[in-house]
Formats: sequence, C-alpha cells, structure tokens
Amino acid sequence: MLQRMLKRIAVALLKLTKRQAFFVLLAVALSVSFLLVLSIDFLWDGRFSSELIFAGVIVPILDGALIVILLSSFLDELREETERSKKVQEELKFKNTILQTIQETPLDAILVVDENVKIISYNQQFVELWGFAAQAEGGRLDASTLKSIAQQVENPEAFTARIHNLYAHREMKSREEIPLKDGRVIDQYSAPITGADGKYYGRVWYCRDITESKRAEEQIRNFAFFDALTQLPNRRLLNDRLKQVMAAGRRSGLYSAVVFIDLDNFKPLNDMHGHDIGDLLLVEAAYRITGCVREIDTVCRFGGDEFVIVLGELDTDRTRAVALAKNIVEKIRAALAEPYLLTDSQAGAKEKTVEHHCTASIGVALFINHDSSPEEIFKQADQAMYQAKEVGRNRVCFFDARSENRI
Repeated sequence: MLQRMLKRIAVALLKLTKRQAFFVLLAVALSVSFLLVLSIDFLWDGRFSSELIFAGVIVPILDGALIVILLSSFLDELREETERSKKVQEELKFKNTILQTIQETPLDAILVVDENVKIISYNQQFVELWGFAAQAEGGRLDASTLKSIAQQVENPEAFTARIHNLYAHREMKSREEIPLKDGRVIDQYSAPITGADGKYYGRVWYCRDITESKRAEEQIRNFAFFDALTQLPNRRLLNDRLKQVMAAGRRSGLYSAVVFIDLDNFKPLNDMHGHDIGDLLLVEAAYRITGCVREIDTVCRFGGDEFVIVLGELDTDRTRAVALAKNIVEKIRAALAEPYLLTDSQAGAKEKTVEHHCTASIGVALFINHDSSPEEIFKQADQAMYQAKEVGRNRVCFFDARSENRI
C-alpha cells in the first residue's frame, strides 16, 4: 500500500516543474519535522536540555532536509527515465509508421525479420512476387521456407549462400539483380534494422520485378547496336568489333580481313515485288552468311543490300591467311547464289511466294598491325568489291594492301 501511495505521489510530482516539486517536497519535509517535534514529549520532567533540543528539533529538521534531497534526486532520475522511455516509444512509433507506409507502396515486395530470423511482417506484393506466403507473421524464415524461394532462382545454391552470408554478417547491406527460371528479373535490396544505439533488431528485404525495364534496356541497346530487320550488328557495333580485332592483331601477329558483300540485282526484286519481299531476301541472306562464318567472326548489315564481315585471327602467314579467308568467302558466295523461295504471308492478304536467283559481288581486304583507320580498311574492301562487279559479278576479289593492286 505504501508503494502504491508513493507511486501516486511520484506521478503527481512528475506533472510539476522541478522548482514546484522542490517546494512541495520542502513543505512536506518541514511538516514531517514539525510533527516529529510535537511527537516527542521532552517536557515530562519540566526541564529543557541541549540534548533534548538537538533530538527533538535539529534531528527532525535534518531528517526532513535529507528526505527533500533524496526525493529530489529520485524524481530527477525518474523524470529522465520517463523522458528516455517516451523518446524510445516515439521512435518505435515513427519507425512503425514508416514501415506501414512503405508496406503500402505498390512497387516493392517487402519482408521483415527480427534478430532471430522470425518473420515480423510482409506485404501482399511479396506474396504476389514470389508466389509464397508465410503461414502467419512470427513464422521463421527457415531452411524449408528459403528453399521454396530459392527454387525459383536460376542459381539456387549461390542465392542461398548469399542469404546465409548476410545473416552471418549482420551489418552488411546488399543489392543485386536476380534472374529467375521463368525469365523474370528481380532487383533485391537488403539492409539491417538497427536502433539509435546501433543494436541489431533484424533485417528488411525489398524486392522489385524489373523484367520490363530490363527488356526495355535490351531493346534500346538493340536499337543502338543492331539492325532492326536482320538483327545483325550495325555500323556502330561493327566499328567497335573491328577496333578490337585490330588491337588483338597487333599483339598476336595474326592477319585479319574485312569482307564487303553487295547483293547483285537486288533492286529489280524490290521494284517488281515490293519492299516486303525484298526484306525477306535480306533476312534470308543474313541467315546464310551467318551460317558460313566462325563464332569469332562478326557479320554486319552495312546498309541497303550490303553486308560486311570481320574475319579475325586468320594466320600469321599471309598466304595461309588469304587461303583461309578465301575458303570462308567462297562458301558465302556459293550459299548466296542458291535460289530463294520468299513467301509473303501478311495478315489479311493472299499468301505470295516468289522464287528469286541472286548472286553477290565480294571484296576482301587483309590487314595486320594496321596503322590506318577502320574507314580506310572498309574503303579497300569496298574497292575490291567493285572490282568483282566490274569483272562479271558473282566473284571474289582481294585487295592487296602492299601494292594496292587487286588480285
């Protein structure tokens, strides 16, 4: 009962300022001292003495003062503790408000676990993204739960290892793009949850499906570096590949070559049957050329009915390099000379099949340790190609870089 009474008194005093509480305690102490004085019957024998005065007056006053000091100190500590507790509650309330706000976002899937890897909270986006829901908040993110998520990832073992590493190193943050087996790509970010004192309370995971944005990036890249019709590299990517081959040739001492191809009699096909049929021929020609070269070679649509090939790492001996290049290029010439059956099957129109015979004039320029620009090498191959047209088309001509004579 005494504890309850003191608690009520302390709560009432906490509502006062320090100055007001001090005077209240002083008044209480003086009252207690006065009552103590009255309670001592030091007049029994009708005599006053210094001992009685000290015991009946001084001591109660000192006791009262001591009570004031002790209660003031106690109130100060209690007030500070109350303020700290209030700040902690406000901080938790603020963090909970932030967490609730974040969880309501339509963009991110969120999972929150505590320091014991128990699930505290997750939102609907997390359920929809992973096709998984914990049975109830408070369940553990245990091995079986993690496995059900990891099975959707292209590399489950590496994914699981990274998760365990984060829990082993609580201070770490992580962000990565995770490819899934179904073709989606997930942007995942994880960070520890810590208090103002640095204490670890758990970890939060943010996940976002970025599949569409990755596809858009890939489309932008394709538009920048690849031909929309044939999906072959365009001039920009061709220049980059040629520079790489030139740099490699300086180190290895291997000859390389640029091959310039122009389709013969392509314009009459366009004029007679339209651009749709012409586009079909270009796609088929690109397919045939690609099937004749090696993996290290680059095939590019240079523009219109022109194609360019970079043949890398041929040979250190020029004669053998010419022979290897000629073997590849003759295979291409023969493939392009085969008849074309071009079927136009546009929606809403009658299907049309056109048989077309098309040949190619091909020029080749070899180079090694070349100090010239890529444009000069293209020019040499282009000159050799025009020489092939001049001597009857459906031919292969080599440009001799040393004598500038075509062979």
